[in-house]
Amino acid sequence: MLLKPTAATTMPYTHHLRLLLVYACVDLCASSVGLATEVDNTKFEQARSAYVAGQWQESLLAFEGCLQEPLGPVESAAAQFFAAEVETKLGKFAEAEARYNRLIASEVSQPYFSYALFRSAEAAWRAEDPARAKQRLSQFLRSEQESHYEPYALLLQGEIASSEANWRTAVAVYHRLVEEFPTSALRSKAQVELARALLELGQFDAAIASANHVIELQREPLACNALLLVARAHFLAQDYRLAIEAQEKLTRRFPNAEETRQATLVAGWAHWKLEDYQAIRRLPSQTNAKIASDPEMLLLQAMADYALEDWELASKKFAEVADLLPQRTHVLYYAGECSRRENDLAAASVWLERLLQVDSQSPWADDALWSLSQMAASEGDLVAAARRTNQLREQFPDSPYASSQLAQQHSERAHLYMEAIKHQRDGRHGAALAAYRQLEAQSQPPGTAFGEVAWQQGNLLSQMGMIADARDCYEQVVAGGATNRRVADAQLALARLDEQSGQSEDASGRYKTVSEDFPGSLAAQEARFRLATLAAETGKASKAEAWINELITHSQAQGSQLSDNLRAGELHQHALALSIKLAAESEDWAVVRERSARQLEQIAEGPLRLAAEFWLAESEFRLGNDEAAEAAFQIVDRRAHSFNAAWAAMAPLRLAQLAARKARWQRVLSLLEDFEEQHPEFALIHEADYLRGRALAGRGGMSDARAAYRKAINNPMALDSETAARAQWMIGETYFHQENYTNAKAAYKKVIDKHRYPQWRVRAALQAGKCCELLEEWELAQSFYQETLAKDSQVTASDELAARLRWTQQHLSKK
Repeated sequence: MLLKPTAATTMPYTHHLRLLLVYACVDLCASSVGLATEVDNTKFEQARSAYVAGQWQESLLAFEGCLQEPLGPVESAAAQFFAAEVETKLGKFAEAEARYNRLIASEVSQPYFSYALFRSAEAAWRAEDPARAKQRLSQFLRSEQESHYEPYALLLQGEIASSEANWRTAVAVYHRLVEEFPTSALRSKAQVELARALLELGQFDAAIASANHVIELQREPLACNALLLVARAHFLAQDYRLAIEAQEKLTRRFPNAEETRQATLVAGWAHWKLEDYQAIRRLPSQTNAKIASDPEMLLLQAMADYALEDWELASKKFAEVADLLPQRTHVLYYAGECSRRENDLAAASVWLERLLQVDSQSPWADDALWSLSQMAASEGDLVAAARRTNQLREQFPDSPYASSQLAQQHSERAHLYMEAIKHQRDGRHGAALAAYRQLEAQSQPPGTAFGEVAWQQGNLLSQMGMIADARDCYEQVVAGGATNRRVADAQLALARLDEQSGQSEDASGRYKTVSEDFPGSLAAQEARFRLATLAAETGKASKAEAWINELITHSQAQGSQLSDNLRAGELHQHALALSIKLAAESEDWAVVRERSARQLEQIAEGPLRLAAEFWLAESEFRLGNDEAAEAAFQIVDRRAHSFNAAWAAMAPLRLAQLAARKARWQRVLSLLEDFEEQHPEFALIHEADYLRGRALAGRGGMSDARAAYRKAINNPMALDSETAARAQWMIGETYFHQENYTNAKAAYKKVIDKHRYPQWRVRAALQAGKCCELLEEWELAQSFYQETLAKDSQVTASDELAARLRWTQQHLSKK
């Protein structure tokens, strides 16, 4: 397990700047007579004076006293507003929100209405009610009143999206703030948060660019946050030297900041990746005492001492870190390893046993079991050694310690092999590669031990991006033939490399070889899954289904032999998920429902379960089971943001469509408001515009409905879609219901002339013809009916069209 700079690359959200700015605005408003020009009674002035002086409890009592007086509506609104502000200051967020909401609902709320909306949202957020906060923010941002609080609302909206790990929404919101409010005091803060969200999405270059804008402006303390983000982004992009440079800049400018501590840890792990252990040792002298004594820095120092084989010093530091971070299993392992290197086997055993007690399934548990086995063997306790070895093989069958015959030997080569493995797990790739190269130089005829070395070296080279060398190692394993237990794994690795380089046919050939030559192996199951995926990606659904069925059949035939293996279980579930997707693509919704329900019975929490829940809901929707679909989509909608699923927007969209089926128009509009705020870049946003048009029309707002329909039609993603045809037809319907038959006719004609969907052309021709009849344009009506019948006679509704044509012709014959 490679050490990861977890603490060095994580950072809590900082809200202090936003709160200070908001409070500054509130204080400015409170001290201004402009907000309460009509309130002139003495009690109110006393209450306001107490507020300005920061006497929160006294001012609250005074404002509540004002509200007991027979005030006019404007004075009452002012007292209600300031009482809510005081409750916010006192941390009574639920009470404050209730007051803001009463103010919003009152008829006389100016000049407080817009700001009360925003403060209601903030109070709901701070009262840990994000759903309510998002609803109020959406209402605020949709209000037609211009407000200088809009940047604050966008910042809060981004903060809520970030807290829910809804990074795409966060990026869209922060980007809007940056672009639409270039002179806002919050712009730099938004750029920092934008950089953070982009970093979470893996868009490192964009994150660095956004952060650099803030750094160039020299704005503190935002520049401090921005420099840390730049260091993190460079580290994650594997630009380790640039990460170190960012840390050095941060340390020079902000030597005592918390961000400097975090950046120093990032730089330390960057030095680790560069195998510059002396640089790690020098870090404490380059920072302040607080950073030097930080547990994470002590751990980094201990690792550097370990890498430099200063066992005594490393042992002391690991012992100190273990007291500070008692649950870190890798710390316990390295403490034990240092004691073992010092030949203090008793102390080493204590550390390793403690590791197993803390977490027997830890990624470091196989290392601990192996070390305990080797120590027991070195002391002549062969029974204990055998017990630990058997435990290792049972619990971690894929561990390099359990799988290699070389690891079971007590030779110089075995020792060198174990050193290579340890270096590789430590993330010291250069040292690991040197050890493997030394082993390679000690050539012998290919055998199990040599095959294991080549296999592990190939994995290391692949990690390092040395693909050609990795391929050579895997080919050596394959050349060993039946004497190598890693042949199937090596063939699988070669197939993956082929696939990654775009050689799909070669990859498929290797995958088939693994499936045929090693039918009962885990590698064969992996190969079958990849073959199914490749077939699905190339549109060969039947072949994909065949490979999925073969995988599931083998999984069931092997029973516990494969089912007990975590990866085997994952492959089984991924295969079932792929089969659900294939059934959905063929629109076999009954099969989708059956497979989704089966997967939900088998799988625990996680993205695959959420996907199965989505497909179950979608199948109920497509099958017309509206009640079941609504209940299922509500579950998906509540949970989707936790996994940041790209298709999360489908749940609220489907809920809005279900509400539309029941003509619950206010519910539709409410759902769509939240939908657009949370998923502004969703590819099917035109579907939301179409639904809004229906809801507005259903409530009698025909003009607004037409605007929504036109917005849907003009969306580039709707080009040549059935939704665009349907929306154009609905524009005609709105005019028709207003008895504006001329405009209705023109709208229907656009459906006939511009859209390729026969059923909508026939419907449009019917309605256009009716408009002509009502306008006494009988020849034109006949033309609509005749021309459309000539093109679309196969559509079911064409029978009605033919009947209408006969009626028109009869009318014309009487003239």
